[in-house]
This record gives sequence, structure tokens and C-alpha cells, in this order.
Amino acid sequence: MTDSNDDETTRNAIAAPTDSEDGSISEAKATRNDDSANEGNSTNKDGSSAKHPRRKAIAAGVGIAIMLALAGGVYAYMSRSAHEAALSDCEASISTVTKTMSLWDDARKDADETATITADQVADSATVDTLAKLYTTKDAKPQACNASDSTSTLRETTDHNKSLAGKYSDLVKRIDPAVDAVQASQALKTLTNTIGNGQSLLDSSNGQVKDESTRGVLQTAINEANDLSKNENATTQQLSDAKIKLDDAMNAVNQSVQERQADEQAAAEAATKAAAQAQAKSQMSTNNSTTGSSTANNRTTTNSTTSNGPSGNSNSGSNAASDTGTSNGTQNTTPNQSGSQSSGNGTSTQPPCNGTLENGHCWVDFGPGWSGDGWKID
Repeated sequence: MTDSNDDETTRNAIAAPTDSEDGSISEAKATRNDDSANEGNSTNKDGSSAKHPRRKAIAAGVGIAIMLALAGGVYAYMSRSAHEAALSDCEASISTVTKTMSLWDDARKDADETATITADQVADSATVDTLAKLYTTKDAKPQACNASDSTSTLRETTDHNKSLAGKYSDLVKRIDPAVDAVQASQALKTLTNTIGNGQSLLDSSNGQVKDESTRGVLQTAINEANDLSKNENATTQQLSDAKIKLDDAMNAVNQSVQERQADEQAAAEAATKAAAQAQAKSQMSTNNSTTGSSTANNRTTTNSTTSNGPSGNSNSGSNAASDTGTSNGTQNTTPNQSGSQSSGNGTSTQPPCNGTLENGHCWVDFGPGWSGDGWKID
């Protein structure tokens, strides 16, 4: 133990500096010790210890790195979410365009028939032009949305599709009023033409109808139609109803005209028939007068040539006269009441007299223009 202490003393003596060096070495050593102490802990004025500024810089750098890493993660997350949202919005815009295009197709189909109406069929040709521009609008399809597109591109595509959907929605809203305007204009022109026809019929039917009240109804219908045609707010239905009412009134007047014509024709035919009958009666009266005169002459002639012989009634063949004429000499044509007739060649039986038996003669009227005595054979 003693030897060890001696060795330590010897080493210290060898290492001990000289007096000239002692101050410098001690001063340098003290300076290094102070620096080492400062690298470790330092004491604040209040006596508390403080870390070295280098360590504070390292800690601050680490904090900033952590913050940047976190910010980068947040940004990446937010960028990814924004892209997904943009893609979703873009796909939704395509669906919206598809729906509005379907509505437009339906509206245009409803306008197909009205779109065939031409300018000369309406009162206002501008309505036809307006409908034609809407009806012939070219279809535009929505733009596709690709997941590989950037967020800004997807947003631009969404805006385009939304604008297109708005265009179709506007077309749907505008085409229905345009169709109504064309139909109303056509109904107005049709009504105007019908008013003119009604007025012409009213003028020409004056004094030509069986029932004059039908013309009064027609006049009222014309007045109402004229008033409605001047109303700019008149609907297609109102104009159509006015035309129907006017048509009905015109049909009633035409029917009344036909009834009067039928009555006049029937009266004319009756007058003609009555005149014919009167003429026939007059002719018959004249003929009867002539027949009576001829009959009297026949009676005189026949009686003057008749004689009663011992064998019955007989006539002188040379003096007998009759409207029936003579044949091969003179023949007695005077029957007796028993229906027998004598002649120069003998006696023959005749049928009963179907005429007027008078003084042994059978007078038979054979019609106008001839009358005489003879036998009517049934």
C-alpha cells in the first residue's frame, strides 16, 4: 500500500511542470475545464441549468421534419380525396345529362305532328319558325369521365356536362309553349276561314230556309267567333270550340234550306199533278159530250132503218147504219132483250148486254173518242 503511494508520487513529480510552465498550463487547463463544463450544463442567472444551443437546433429540425411529413401526408390524403370527389361529381353529371336528354326526346316526339304544320296553315308564320328551330336542335352527348384524368380535368368535364344538361332542360321547357303557339295559330286561321264561310251562307240563305231561326243562331255564332278571334289570349281549345259551334249553326241552316227546297219541289209536283188531272177531266167531259152527240145520231140512224116483220125484228139491209160499219152488204146489229140477233143469214145467240140496254139496243162506251151500240164480249 505504501509502495503504491510512492509510485503515484513519483509519477506526479515527473509529470509536474516547472515553475515557468505552471501558470500557463494551469490557466489552459482551467480554460478547457470551463469549456467542458459549458458543453455540459450551464447555469442561468437564476441558478437553473440550461441545454446547449446545438441540441436545441437538432430538436427543432426534428420537429420541422415531423411537421413536414405530417403535412405531406395530409396533402396527399386531401389530394386523393379531392380527385375521388371530382370523379364522383363527373359521373353524376353524366347521369343528369342522360335523364334530361330522355325528357327532351319525349318532348320532341310529342311535337312530331305539330312540326309538320306549314306557314300557310297558320295565322302567324313566326310560330312555325320558332318551333322548327327548337325541333331541329342537334343532340350532343355528355363527355366521359376517366379515373386517370386529373382532378382539374374531371372538374372541367363536370362543368361541361352540367351545362349540357341545362341546355336540354331549357329545350324541354321551351318546346311545349312553342307547340301550343303553332296549334293556336292554326286554330285561329281555321276559325277565320270558317267565319267567312258562315257569313257567305248567311247572306245566300236569306229567304231560302224553312226555319228562319236557324239563320239567327248562325249570326250569333259568327259574332262570337269574330270577338274570340281578336283575343290574343284565346287558347287552342277555345278557338276549336268556337269553330265547332259555327259549324253546327251552318249545318242547321243548310238543313233548313234543303227542307224548304224539298217542300217547294213537293208543292210543284202536286200542282203539276193537279193540273194534269184537271186537264184529263176537261178532256173527258169534252169526249163525253162528243159521245152523247154521236150516240143520238146512231140511235136516229138505227131506228130509221128498223122494221118489224112477221118473223120478228129485222132491218132493211140497204138502209141500216152503224158506227161499226158494214161488211158484204147490210147486216142487222140490233139485239133484242133476250139476247138474240137476226141477220139476213139467220139468227145467232149473243151474250148478255154489259152496257146500257135501251129500246132494244145495247149501248156500250168503248172509251174516249168512240161510242156506239154493239155487244161487249167478256
